[in-house]
Amino acid sequence: MLPYQAVAMDYAVSSSFQRHQPSLGLGVNINPAFTHSCILELRKEKSRDAARSRRGKENFEFYELAKMLPLPAAITSQLDKASIIRLTISYLKLRDFSGHGEPPWNRDGPPPNKTLKTGRNRSSAGLAMEIFEQHQGTHILQSLDGFALAVASDGRFLYISETVSIYLGLSQV
Repeated sequence: MLPYQAVAMDYAVSSSFQRHQPSLGLGVNINPAFTHSCILELRKEKSRDAARSRRGKENFEFYELAKMLPLPAAITSQLDKASIIRLTISYLKLRDFSGHGEPPWNRDGPPPNKTLKTGRNRSSAGLAMEIFEQHQGTHILQSLDGFALAVASDGRFLYISETVSIYLGLSQV
């Protein structure tokens, strides 16, 4: 910041003001080049502050987006902006892909057509089967001696299970 109080003015206004200003008789002449450079410095400072503010807001939004990813906080805190966008796009593609399957892969419980239609008390076997269906994907991955991956028609990986790190030494992310 400059050592004196400064007000940003339009250069055209300030230069016309300098041309038509009568001499104050104090023997002080303000150099128009100095005035112009001060105005330019003020504009640069204002622009830098605006850019800093935009970057701060952008970083906050990236941080919020990273927190929404279905990954541990230890991983999301290490991601750069490009990785956050890449993982978000992959996650959205996986959600789209999973919605078209039969049965659909959702975390909200079994699909509506799978629930019992009668109002009777559920048997313990029926309840156990319903709970298993809710967590079927997790059970399959736990019993699998390997890793699972889903590939889109264009050859891109949509999903790779966490166990890939055990067998291939690669990170899931």
